[in-house]
Amino acid sequence: MKIIKCLYCKEMFESRSPSRKSCYAKECRLLSLHDREKKMKKYRAEYLKTEKGYKALSRLPIYKKARRARIQGYWGNNGVSIWKDAEHIDLIKTILEKEGFSNITNLNEFVKQSPFDYFAELDGNKYVFQVTVRTHSGKTKQHEMAKILGLTHLTLFIKQDLKYYIFKHGSNPSLAEQDIPNLREVEK
Repeated sequence: MKIIKCLYCKEMFESRSPSRKSCYAKECRLLSLHDREKKMKKYRAEYLKTEKGYKALSRLPIYKKARRARIQGYWGNNGVSIWKDAEHIDLIKTILEKEGFSNITNLNEFVKQSPFDYFAELDGNKYVFQVTVRTHSGKTKQHEMAKILGLTHLTLFIKQDLKYYIFKHGSNPSLAEQDIPNLREVEK
């Protein structure tokens, strides 16, 4: 044990730890905690300026909600009134043909409440599609089902004004801000 001078009250004390700078009096411990918190705030601010810190911050729920609100502001509210217009066979066929798909089949004509909306082929590969006007699609079961059947599952997001679209692949696809520049225009 070492005898040192307290950083705050300037009294001599016997330190139990080599890194200790303040005595064990309640006021000095509180001042020490306050100084440590100030250092941590500075450290956190520097950390958030790094790419790793920014990514960690962007995963917080409050930032996710704000990002979702920005995307929905661009994409439009998640209204159901235009849902049937977006699923109109001519619009979907136009989009899929433009992308080079063939053998386009509306599965809802054969089975009500089909897990997939459309089937199509491209370069010998078979695809099933979920069509939505929303900014996200929680279709994990459909993705797994398509995998079991040996099909590729894509979600076709159509903007609510029915002028733009984008394809997304994955078990739980949703639109992100980086997708907006990649939107494709519907040719009518």
